[in-house]
Amino acid sequence: MSDLTLKINVELDIDDNELAEISELFQEGLLELDVESVERIKDNSPKEGARFLDWSSLDAFTIEMTASLTTPVILYAWHWLRNQTQTTKTETKEDIIKVEIVKGGRRFVLVSTMTEEEVSDIAKSVSTLFEKSV
Repeated sequence: MSDLTLKINVELDIDDNELAEISELFQEGLLELDVESVERIKDNSPKEGARFLDWSSLDAFTIEMTASLTTPVILYAWHWLRNQTQTTKTETKEDIIKVEIVKGGRRFVLVSTMTEEEVSDIAKSVSTLFEKSV
């Protein structure tokens, strides 16, 4: 088992209730993937021993899981992003919600406009870092 950190970034003015709902739905979906655990990091500080960059975000999660779940977790995050972007009412076409993935001191950013191939490339890179950390 190893940890992976995901952060949800929202570049849009929405109320606290909607932000909490977005975050809760994301966490529930991750748990359905049979990961060992999903810990919400509300203050964006790393859990003891974790290393990740500091940036502002809606919420952060540390996911304890096996390396074999890397691709399903990242694909879930991307599909979730696409759904959130489609349901968020905004006049701009820019990526207003992003998921940042942190593993082994490296940062990867998922946006809804990425292709499945681009997302798969990120998943491969993160999987390699997972294998090195085990």
